[in-house]
Amino acid sequence: RSLPIKHTGISPLPRDVSTLPPTKSMKTETFSSPSSRGVVKSEVLSYDDIKREALGTSSDLKPFSPTKMPYMETGCGSTLYKNVTAFSATKEERNPALTAKIDEDFSSCRTPLEVMKDVMTDNDWCENVTEEQKQKVLAKATKLKEMSPSCTCMEPGGPENGPFYVHLGNAQSLEKLRTFFEGQLNTGGEALRMEVVRYTGKEGKTSEDCPIAKWIIRRSGPHERYLVVVKQRYRHFCEYSWVAVSIIQWEGLSNELADKAYDQLAFRTAKYGTETDRQCAANKKKTCACQGVDMSFNGASYTFGCSWTMYHNICKFCRSTEVHKFKLTDYSAEGDLQKICEELTDQVTPIYSRLAPDSCNNMCLFEDVASDCRIGSGTGRPFSGITCVCDFCAHGHRDTNNMVGGATAVVTLLRPEDRLAEEKEDEQFHVLPLYVPDCTQRDIDAKVASGGLVVLNKFSRTIAVKATKKANCKRGRMPAERKRMMDGYIPKDYIREDTRTFNHPSLRPPGLPGSMPQLDGAYGLNASGSSEGSEEDFATANFSLNSSTGMASGNDSHLTSDQSFDTEVALDGVMESMKIVTHESDCLEAFDDPNIGGVAFALTHGSVLIECAKQELHATTALKQPNRGHPHRIGLVFYQHKNLHHPNHGMEEFQRKRAIREFRDYVQWLKGNYVPTEAKLKAMMESGFVFPNEVKTVNKPMDVANPDDYFKSESFPGFVAAKEINQKLEAIDHESEQQLETFYVKFLSEGPPVEDEINHTPKFDEKMTEADMEEVKYYEEMLRKEFGPK
Repeated sequence: RSLPIKHTGISPLPRDVSTLPPTKSMKTETFSSPSSRGVVKSEVLSYDDIKREALGTSSDLKPFSPTKMPYMETGCGSTLYKNVTAFSATKEERNPALTAKIDEDFSSCRTPLEVMKDVMTDNDWCENVTEEQKQKVLAKATKLKEMSPSCTCMEPGGPENGPFYVHLGNAQSLEKLRTFFEGQLNTGGEALRMEVVRYTGKEGKTSEDCPIAKWIIRRSGPHERYLVVVKQRYRHFCEYSWVAVSIIQWEGLSNELADKAYDQLAFRTAKYGTETDRQCAANKKKTCACQGVDMSFNGASYTFGCSWTMYHNICKFCRSTEVHKFKLTDYSAEGDLQKICEELTDQVTPIYSRLAPDSCNNMCLFEDVASDCRIGSGTGRPFSGITCVCDFCAHGHRDTNNMVGGATAVVTLLRPEDRLAEEKEDEQFHVLPLYVPDCTQRDIDAKVASGGLVVLNKFSRTIAVKATKKANCKRGRMPAERKRMMDGYIPKDYIREDTRTFNHPSLRPPGLPGSMPQLDGAYGLNASGSSEGSEEDFATANFSLNSSTGMASGNDSHLTSDQSFDTEVALDGVMESMKIVTHESDCLEAFDDPNIGGVAFALTHGSVLIECAKQELHATTALKQPNRGHPHRIGLVFYQHKNLHHPNHGMEEFQRKRAIREFRDYVQWLKGNYVPTEAKLKAMMESGFVFPNEVKTVNKPMDVANPDDYFKSESFPGFVAAKEINQKLEAIDHESEQQLETFYVKFLSEGPPVEDEINHTPKFDEKMTEADMEEVKYYEEMLRKEFGPK
């Protein structure tokens, strides 16, 4: 049998474990181009380089080192990179026109200092900001550091093993990085734990693209207070060679506040909360059932505070006359929710400032100017909003709407029965799907023995696939059909298509007998795929799906006024006639390849996790049996979105952009190039633009209009295009005026003529004394004698 091919110039690692590997080696490369004339390039490699690059017994086990290549210049001094990997699947390219429209001012890549430079030269922004606020911004800007500093270790555009940022911490070596955090956190010894990970670029997931965990990092004991996850940059020897990826403070919130927050948030969100529809709620094909199928208990995500909106590229409250940051269906409950959220923010902020001070400074740059878009009290308010997730499975994603240079603070709240339990019935993990541990087998064994690490060899799952794709809905709004189902409505003509669909034990709601596996992952199933508990008990159980409580009741069953029905039919109605196909899987394909990532954190009650969610792919695993009314885990994600640096939620900025956009659309409508929607037409008419009667519209902005729907002047004889300004109609000539500025300059120039300045000289009452009068008479007499008639 032929031996595996080895790279030329690299000596293999010694087979004898007792012998120490060489500390240095020489890698040679002969240039094959004619101009090189056989020149040999030699490069000194450290043992770490050899370990990462040398071949093992099989070429399939070669460690993976991803690279990045530039693909777009942002125009603001930065370059965007994309991963180029041998294992990465080909991804669909985004629509460049849509991307340019959403990020027309490069807000997704501007650093805080770049934003400050832009706004300081923006006359419109400066008009709405006081001089004192400007000086505060300039003073805070002196504390900011560069986001991605350069070095001379490699040429520009060289390969990077994963995202590069330094605002969570950096150093030249692992020892210096530990010293850095010991000084920053004022701790040391066993209280500070450092874990090294390696970026592979290969996402750990199931065959249906749902999250899994391969290595679970746990708190090793009460002596461990902090955990810092770090990585080493590929072939770097500068002060930015080692960077922090995640920071965890195990005892973040006080027990009293954490317990109170769980009780209040679980009750108010389940009873009065309005779910936010998120893309990461399902897999790419939108066919998984990771949140559960019973919509009265499924995992849910709620958003409070200020957020960026793609429709206006600023705060979502830019149009609101009455702002409800903590909006619930019951207005009277918003005050209590705001109080607990503000209390949580005030306790998380100092923790965040101590764990990641550079990131906190970046997020506090515009806190005085954009105080309306911040939560919390006092000085130093880095957060603009909170995402509250209750038993919510977040598939692999990045928080792309977050500001550059910031981070998210994730607070974990556990249900009472899981807070002190050594073995939990079910547990949700926070995962970094693209990272693997970067340590020797001996180190792994030692961590496992200490209880700080759990290494899995399989991830048993019940893969549930919906035959019907999940319908997209508007964020924060519940579809009418879903609301009717949650209220207990069953169509009269409803017929169950497949009885096998709902006999699987995983479809049982919370509170019913049996060990129900999660719809994307399960434990405790026997060989036949069924769980303990009789189907008779399940079929005869009556329960209530009351959307106002979110809890099951064994005695009170009133889905409608007097109607009750068996569980199987109820589940059919709740699932909206979806057919679900299930099969068992251990996800061994992810465990066969050691380079597939899946480093997970078992976060404890009240812990605080800091991570750069804008750049790092992250996820949370699904639960066997989600129940948002009594969730296993509540995750509170404190964040700040981009472009939240305007006063008054950016209302003035919105009005300015709206005026320019509406004038442009009006001119295009006059030229016969544009057909508005009914909402757009109404908004433009409210702004003062004149339209004739019976204007044609389209249903949606992206709909293609009929040729007859476009405006033609001959169809409306006598119509004069105009805009009402100061209760006066000003005509618009769309042939020569295409810019709003041109129109207003013409409007001002055609106004009433300005009188001469001398006519506006103020007049004062003249008070003359007798002496003055005598002097006047004297000069008048002299003038009469000199120039008067002879």
